[in-house]
Amino acid sequence: MAVELPGSVTALREPIDDVRRAEIRQRVEKDIDRVAFFSDAIFAIAITLLVLRISVPPLSEGLSEGLIRRLPSFLMYVVSFYVIGVFWLKHHKTFRYIRAYDHRLITLDLFLMMCIAFLPYPTELLGRHSTQVVAVVLYAATVVVTGAASTAIWWYAARKGFLDDELSREEIRAFTRSGLLQHAVFLISIPLAFIDPTVAMVFWASGVVVRPIDRQIARREQARSRGNGGGPA
Repeated sequence: MAVELPGSVTALREPIDDVRRAEIRQRVEKDIDRVAFFSDAIFAIAITLLVLRISVPPLSEGLSEGLIRRLPSFLMYVVSFYVIGVFWLKHHKTFRYIRAYDHRLITLDLFLMMCIAFLPYPTELLGRHSTQVVAVVLYAATVVVTGAASTAIWWYAARKGFLDDELSREEIRAFTRSGLLQHAVFLISIPLAFIDPTVAMVFWASGVVVRPIDRQIARREQARSRGNGGGPA
């Protein structure tokens, strides 16, 4: 029987037995784990760089005055730690359900890692220039692009049939919508920044409210699907 497997083995034309098929699947799963481990390392480095970019007040500067002057940097550290943490949770969930891959999926993940590795820069920039429109827009735009890359990985994996069969259509749609809603907050904040940068940054806090609301919507949709006799995709 001919078997096609995405990933390092794209197509095997010769007949193979169950033992060989199991070996191939094990190799593909190991390759997926390598991608996840590499991505975890990038996330860890990016989060570490956030605090390393906050300078210590020099001896010539009063400690209290220096710390107060760096409050915007501390605030941006908290914001970016939360943002990167949300991206990591989404990435972790995505790869928990991925059972196969191809070159395009790996390329999408590399693009996401490039965005994650870049986040400490606009974080530092905004910490130093929190009232500047350009700094706010650059940070928000970076989060939007990163969110688009993260959602693209899930969408592409679902489209290609790389996700676990246990996921229902409702669960796949809910996860996609969740990513879009959370990062839409930063997209909306971009035009707000041209009116008032501070208002745009305050608006980012609404992203925290969006998550529980979205979870409630997802639960209601799943309950409605079960009531209508819906099942896994």
